[in-house]
Amino acid sequence: MTRNLIFIIGMIILSFFACSKSEKKAETQKFGADLTIDEPTALASVYAEPVKYDGKELRIDGTITEVCQRRGCWLKLTDGNYILTVRFRDYGFFVPKDAANARVSVQGIFQAETDAHIEQEAQEQNPGLMNREKSFTLTASAVVIEASGRKSDT
Repeated sequence: MTRNLIFIIGMIILSFFACSKSEKKAETQKFGADLTIDEPTALASVYAEPVKYDGKELRIDGTITEVCQRRGCWLKLTDGNYILTVRFRDYGFFVPKDAANARVSVQGIFQAETDAHIEQEAQEQNPGLMNREKSFTLTASAVVIEASGRKSDT
């Protein structure tokens, strides 16, 4: 009887820890500084007039399509039509490598040019996956990955 009681208590404790771990994965994740721009700029607007936004601080919302699988040191986001490469200011933070398909808000300085190093890594990871003709870069100081829609490890 004592063995059964110990076994049941042990199972309850394990269940508690397993549930709390799953709940933590569902939380919104923040990296870098806080978002300070309330309204995002549409990625379509940025692609329509990239020179207008060059060097300006923007907030852009979208869905993550790719993450650097070496360290999580860059991501690509899309609005469904356009793709933006996001790297992180001074490599001060990284994002989870399993964040593809999650909704994301990024804030940082937009550059109307591609980052050759990141484009090369992305092409090596997924050759021919997306149209690589025109992909601009944003150096993010803030990244927020929404909990909903995120892949689960369980």
